[in-house]
Amino acid sequence: MEPRRPKFVGKKTKWEKRRIVRRFARAAKGKKPLVELLTIASPEERAAALEREKMVFYDGPQRIELPLVSKRGEESLQGIYKVGRDLVVFRHPLTRSASNWMKALKYNIGFGEEYVKDFSFFSTVPDLAHMEVNPLWRGRGLGLKGASKAERHVRATKSGRYISNPGPNLFEIFRKLGFRESPFRMYSGKIGKLGKFNEQDNLLKYHVIEAIDPKTGKARLFRFPIKEASSN
Repeated sequence: MEPRRPKFVGKKTKWEKRRIVRRFARAAKGKKPLVELLTIASPEERAAALEREKMVFYDGPQRIELPLVSKRGEESLQGIYKVGRDLVVFRHPLTRSASNWMKALKYNIGFGEEYVKDFSFFSTVPDLAHMEVNPLWRGRGLGLKGASKAERHVRATKSGRYISNPGPNLFEIFRKLGFRESPFRMYSGKIGKLGKFNEQDNLLKYHVIEAIDPKTGKARLFRFPIKEASSN
């Protein structure tokens, strides 16, 4: 039975319509739905949430309020995504260390964020080759989101440019991000990318959250300073 063609009832922007069309087209081809962004709150609601050290998102009519810093004060909020029926929260450690990992946690309405077996981890150290994605979430684009955020962070902290031996599965992700094999003999076996430096991509200093702008319906990055950054 073929999926029913969606009706644009109550949709306000052409970008929302395009997202629905893409979702329908993938379903018609038997493909898994891609990771989707949530809509961030209005500027007024964002300002009020920041005063409480929280941020508010919407999945349709469902309102979701997340703390900017985890209960233990160890990890900062770096995004929330929808993967199929799951909500996935990205958090990054607030302390600089030799092994810096960004975690992807399942979020359940009413229960909050959960650590469960085989969740995703994205390395944010110069060697980005060590990355794992939950098997249930593979093929959705979640790995691409995590890798993109991690490699921008690496440039922002001036930690390095090349990654070593990403393996055949990970190379496809980094290829989509613009990485290419190094032409230099001294970097043989490594891939790299020349990208723009943006200080506000530093995950130790900023919450870098990709979401739908409620004013335009378009996806964009929202950046909020991390209050604890002064101690790092």
